[in-house]
Amino acid sequence: MPWRRDLLTRTAGTLALLGVSAVGAVAGGASAVDTPSTAAQEPVPSPRAAGVTRFNPPTLFDSRDFSHVAVVTGRPGRAYVAGLGPHDADGRISAGHRLQKQVQAVLANARRALDAVGAGPEDVVRLHIYVADYHPMHGLIVSPKVRAFFDGRMPVSSFVPVAGLAWPGARIQIDMEVALPPEPPAGPDGRGP
Repeated sequence: MPWRRDLLTRTAGTLALLGVSAVGAVAGGASAVDTPSTAAQEPVPSPRAAGVTRFNPPTLFDSRDFSHVAVVTGRPGRAYVAGLGPHDADGRISAGHRLQKQVQAVLANARRALDAVGAGPEDVVRLHIYVADYHPMHGLIVSPKVRAFFDGRMPVSSFVPVAGLAWPGARIQIDMEVALPPEPPAGPDGRGP
């Protein structure tokens, strides 16, 4: 479709000026999700995948439809964080409709998810930023805040324009892949350095 190729070319050009990578597709419409419960989900190892634990940190809303965090143990350990939108701990979009406020809420949730796995922004190796009802000017709102969150040391990232997100009113969502910091070696008593 020529109009789509033209939109993606203009979008990629705008994002390149901002130092953000764009992917070559615009996703489809939003899907509905159940209202999340407010009870925190305890980390539970997957019975079929040794070394994988999936959970929702108590500081994020508890979705029954997906886990916010999956941790892969071993060396090196990895954590995969998904579905971070502009929600409060009860699953409500409390940041209002303004993209600028929603970006702040999403990054606060990213910090909570990283804290839950003992990592920081410097440990994020891949970032996907999904923005609904995208306009090229949105990069000027999102990019500076994301760069500040990562102190200018950006992970590999994709800025993905989408038609909509799963939650009505949500305009931004992020997913991250995190390299877990190595655990300190055990001392002679087996309890740490």
